[in-house]
Amino acid sequence: MLERHAKTLDAARPDAVARRRKTGQRTTRENVDDLLDPGSFVEYGALTVAARRRRHSLEELIDTTRPMGW
Repeated sequence: MLERHAKTLDAARPDAVARRRKTGQRTTRENVDDLLDPGSFVEYGALTVAARRRRHSLEELIDTTRPMGW
């Protein structure tokens, strides 16, 4: 579970973060960190996958699905 959650963190997604930086945007996690007190937010959505199992393998969905807003 920890490995799977780590795949969704900004550090594991440098291309996605770079795209946001290119347009002058911040990541959603950066925004949440600024809005909430440390430790007051528990993220569950990172462990979900898109409902496309007929078209993609579970491993591919784990690698590519991002929670809404991330």
